[in-house]
Amino acid sequence: MRKALLFNLIFMYLLFGLILYGKDEYWHGVKRELRYSPGKKCIFITNGSKKFNRALYGTNTAFRVEAGDLPEFALYMPGMGGNIKLGLIVGDVSKWFTEFDTIKAFYKPGLMEYEIKDSIIGNALIKIEVLALAESEGCLIKVLPVEISNIKLVLAYGGASLKRFPRSGDIGAEPESVFYMLPEYCKNNEFEIEGNLFRTYLRNDRQRKLVSTSIVPNGSVIKISDCTGLESPLILANTEKKLYPVVVSITSVNECNTLFYLISKPEISVVNVENKYKKATAKIKEISSRFSIVTLDPYINNLDWTLLFAGDAIWEYPSYLHGAVAWRMRYNGWRGAYAGDFLGWHDRGRIHFKNYAKSQYIEPDSGPSMPDPEKNFARQKEIPGSAVFTKGYISRYPGRISKPSHYDMNQIFMDQLFYHFQWTGDWEFIKEMWPIIERHLEWEKRCFDWDKDGLYDSYASFWASDAIYYSGGGVTHSSAMNYKANRIASIIAKRIGKDYGEYEKEAEKIKKAVNKILWIKNMGHYAEYKDYLGEKLIHPSAGLWTVYHSIETGIGDMFQNYLNTRYVDHEIPHILLSAIGLEDSCEYYLLSTTNWMPYTWSVNNVAMAENVHTALAYWKAYRFDEAFRLFKSAILESGYLGSSPGNFQLLSFYDAFRGELYRDFADPVGITARTLVEGLFGVVPDALIDTLTIIPGFPAEWQSASIFHPSVSYAYEKGEDFTRIKIKQNFNTNFALRLLVKADRENIESVFINGASKEYKILNKVCNPFIEINDGYQKEYDIKIKWLGKAISKPIYEKTISVIDTLFIKANEAEVIDFYDPMNSTSYVDLRKRKIKVKFNNTGWKTVFVLLKQGNMEWWEPIDIEVVSPTEFIYKKISGGNLKVLIKNNSNQEIGGEFMFIGTKKRSYKHLKLAPCEVSDTIFVPDRYLITGRNKLIFKMEDFKVEDIVIDWSISLKKRGRVHLINLNKYYNDKLNNIFKKQYYFPRPDCPTLQIPVQGIGDWCSYSFYPEINDSGLRKMAGKDGVIELDNGIRFLSVGDSSKDNVVFVSKWDNYPDSVYIPVGVKAKHIYLLMAGSTNHMQSRIVNGEVGIVYENDKEEKIELKNPETWWPIEQDYYNDGFAFDVRYPHPLRIYLKTGKVTASYYDVLMKNRTRLIDGGASMVIDAPIVTDEKVKGIYIKAVANEVVIGLLSLTLVY
Repeated sequence: MRKALLFNLIFMYLLFGLILYGKDEYWHGVKRELRYSPGKKCIFITNGSKKFNRALYGTNTAFRVEAGDLPEFALYMPGMGGNIKLGLIVGDVSKWFTEFDTIKAFYKPGLMEYEIKDSIIGNALIKIEVLALAESEGCLIKVLPVEISNIKLVLAYGGASLKRFPRSGDIGAEPESVFYMLPEYCKNNEFEIEGNLFRTYLRNDRQRKLVSTSIVPNGSVIKISDCTGLESPLILANTEKKLYPVVVSITSVNECNTLFYLISKPEISVVNVENKYKKATAKIKEISSRFSIVTLDPYINNLDWTLLFAGDAIWEYPSYLHGAVAWRMRYNGWRGAYAGDFLGWHDRGRIHFKNYAKSQYIEPDSGPSMPDPEKNFARQKEIPGSAVFTKGYISRYPGRISKPSHYDMNQIFMDQLFYHFQWTGDWEFIKEMWPIIERHLEWEKRCFDWDKDGLYDSYASFWASDAIYYSGGGVTHSSAMNYKANRIASIIAKRIGKDYGEYEKEAEKIKKAVNKILWIKNMGHYAEYKDYLGEKLIHPSAGLWTVYHSIETGIGDMFQNYLNTRYVDHEIPHILLSAIGLEDSCEYYLLSTTNWMPYTWSVNNVAMAENVHTALAYWKAYRFDEAFRLFKSAILESGYLGSSPGNFQLLSFYDAFRGELYRDFADPVGITARTLVEGLFGVVPDALIDTLTIIPGFPAEWQSASIFHPSVSYAYEKGEDFTRIKIKQNFNTNFALRLLVKADRENIESVFINGASKEYKILNKVCNPFIEINDGYQKEYDIKIKWLGKAISKPIYEKTISVIDTLFIKANEAEVIDFYDPMNSTSYVDLRKRKIKVKFNNTGWKTVFVLLKQGNMEWWEPIDIEVVSPTEFIYKKISGGNLKVLIKNNSNQEIGGEFMFIGTKKRSYKHLKLAPCEVSDTIFVPDRYLITGRNKLIFKMEDFKVEDIVIDWSISLKKRGRVHLINLNKYYNDKLNNIFKKQYYFPRPDCPTLQIPVQGIGDWCSYSFYPEINDSGLRKMAGKDGVIELDNGIRFLSVGDSSKDNVVFVSKWDNYPDSVYIPVGVKAKHIYLLMAGSTNHMQSRIVNGEVGIVYENDKEEKIELKNPETWWPIEQDYYNDGFAFDVRYPHPLRIYLKTGKVTASYYDVLMKNRTRLIDGGASMVIDAPIVTDEKVKGIYIKAVANEVVIGLLSLTLVY
């Protein structure tokens, strides 16, 4: 007995060591380092390796200077405007600055600064600054040698080809080499030298175009050299012009004087370069001083100026752009324009909104739904008069009505407009924009709630919508956005004397519909959407956009908001930020946008804006610490771990398919500005109700923080027994104040505003008690809160409990007042003054709320609990011919039960008794009882049964039973190769919507996707006798003749029946089905189809075909990395249709480069043990989800 106990202890130690540490410490095994460090108003790196990874902007145009970790620069005009290299000649030795021994690079407001040292100059130091000009498109370089003389400073410039790059040379899209001084870039350059000025020209097709004009220090020697001499500054200085001309400036430095170099896009005469420098730095100071924050976190402290310069870069009169570098184009929606009001550029916001108001269609009043046959019906015809492109639609380009584009950007545009109203209180402008609002709301209702049920479709209405379509369904996030828009419209209408009733009614209707239909009570979160067609399924697996839009719009209550974030905690993949040099790396993580599969662009990505927007939702759910953790994670990843200092990236390094992508992309810039102000600092002005709300959302350990915004500023200070907040308003309207402060202690001694005692309210919010302080308008407030009593205590309870046990909650210092179970998850609750006893009615992640009172403070404390099965199979592995099983008692009670195994036969092994938390002795199941494929494990207790499976396809079926092959010839209704050659036209919604293309695969962006399915290998396996035999002994009847049908298809499409029943009439112990069919990301995490086993007594057993666990797409394998992509189920046995290869491993090409498509496609084997002695009367296959096609190729029973 003692030996057995020792064995189990050792085994458990090893087992849980594997569970905890089995995964690579680093994502995909890639070791990362914290590249950049924060300083005071700077982000720096020592001896970094990257070039052209930090863009510098100056003139709100596409021009930029490319700098980076190393002091080599390039210009983008747009188009390659040339490369700039700097170096030194000391006697007969020379070196480029990029090769120096020590290079410290500092990204500072608006510029890059370098401090470089090298052995060739002893202990001397050279300082370099590079920045963009303020008044024209150009670059200025300042060089200051410190304690150094008798050197020659070399500047080389060339390669001004004006070549444009597909994504403008941005990170992740093009390599840094596009900005090198390449011979092919240099060959068509010509130079004119005039004193200390030279002009660069590009000659093409007999045309000569001026590219730039440059000025170097007086006394410099300027010569034309050749790109072939770039090996060193000395070699380049001595190389004569050949085929690839570059210009070289050589300046003798005999004392510590400052040298300036200027390269400007337009023609210029000799100018005072130092004056240009002063103007450029003055503009930098002007931008960087308009908004500032001070916090206790050095990484967060740099957000003010990095946001300002990125926010300035995405502005180009008269509108905000989609990106500062890549995608530098105009879109009326997405989140970039939040940067205007949240960074204090209210004037830019007004210009942006006013110009796009001119882009709204005012006719026709309506139009018919027109699915575009050229786009395979995936989207509407993009012509004026098609339903979407009618009165109310806002077109893409500002200042004019332009041709239709394929997004509903109205929703986000209007949300930003409402925020502009709330910040500015400009009622003249609000009245001017009222017709725009009216037309927008009419348009949304007409197009996307055409059945008037209060649930709105989403027609590509959010950033991540490029592959997402809802086929006319009722969508949570778009319904929530329309709820908010109607609610705000009713407030505006009331204040400007318009009819507001219809907007109030519509808002209420939407809210009721969403909460009645799309709130999944027992799961505790909103669904993504509900189908309009078919069985009108609810799709429970929501994306991040559903979570944050439902929370920020206020369509749910505070309990729903909290529960929504708990859904993210447990169902959305989390990826830890692991990096050398990152303190507390286990604290930081990023989220993927969904858990949907298979991958396609925009569906499951790791995007900065989505993470930051979700952090804002956590703040609004009063989960301040977790909000800050996620927010800081995104900032660390993008601006310090990533390739570009202080960056606002589109996608993260942790995005498995695309990797790190883009710099200063508008969406993360805009939403980060908003989240910083509205989330972390909790500043929420609302001129529509004349109220300024402030809810400081700082981490619990922060003692101070401050923010300066052109419209409002405040300083926060917290001591052991006091909180002090000094607020200053500078709005154009007079706001009353509403201040919410988290209470850390149980009582309040006093509240003073500007020296006068003030009343307050106690709010019983979730997570913590808050006090609310209201006051009328004052220009400045000095608020002092004096706390009394003990610190707020938190209840004590176990975080994991068995479903058969009772949870004991000790209220600690608080008193229990009430209990709320919004998920209906409890079967028994006993409330006492200081404790609660709770029993749960099912397993899973649960949250109940307890209303607690401590002193004068009350709050709803969430009790987050994982309810587990009373027992579980913690180990189940086949080795040495036997199955080894360990069962663990998860409960606090002694448990007795019977272990049963269903393989080659149903077998009851032994009755076990397990003490609380005990692990059983190892149970051995001999090889002869194991069957090919799925073996079922059962532990049956008096009132509970736990089931699990063990899958092994290597077990030979021979001598384990006889096979009964079912002939399906009379049920076959098509050829497998035709699955994506059909035209799936019906049923489809008769409303304007985005939907799956007519070929049954793809999306509204990939409407011409036609994967080739080639079953020649499968038919060859069948041969003339029509029997496929696998190496493990499983046999299937099939059709070798390629001219004959070989599959039974079922589908909700009217091309096929939605179910087929096949009589069987034999006893069996196992069933094998060879199947193939389609699925897609919009049908992920739900049952796509069913296989039903009907017994002689008419009882049924169902095999669910669920994406991704048990139903895999015919054209590809799921990508499965255990991070953003986690199938959570073993790989099925698949037969590659083209080659006949049989495997339960991932497709080889996929493993090499993450290509998902399988050449020719693949079928899969579905199997199940028969758990009864009853004769199998028949089986049926049934399509459950819309859009998919379920195919049965063969059916075999074992008896």
